Amino acid sequence: MKPKFNNCIALGVADRQKAAERFVNCFDAEITKEGGDWIEVTAGPLRLYFVEDGTKDIAFSVDVPKLVYGDMAVNLVENGFSIDSEISGRVGEHFVRDEDGILLNLFPV
Repeated sequence: MKPKFNNCIALGVADRQKAAERFVNCFDAEITKEGGDWIEVTAGPLRLYFVEDGTKDIAFSVDVPKLVYGDMAVNLVENGFSIDSEISGRVGEHFVRDEDGILLNLFPV
């Protein structure tokens, strides 16, 4: 299995409850999970995670097979990505940025 994008997008917001409710009220969406500093909203095929983490980041999630998880991070760094150690350390998963600042969450599956 190759790494592939999944349907999860994390959105850094100032107020997770307010942001989640706005999407529920304006779109065909529902709050499906809550935890710590995030709220999951399912909107069609997407799972949006409104995260109150002090950033305005948007992070796209990539499913990475556990057997190649560490190697994938190394490969991305070798290809111009950088590890965001602050987010990675806080969340416990690899977060990498490309040269334009696009944030990817490498999610082990």
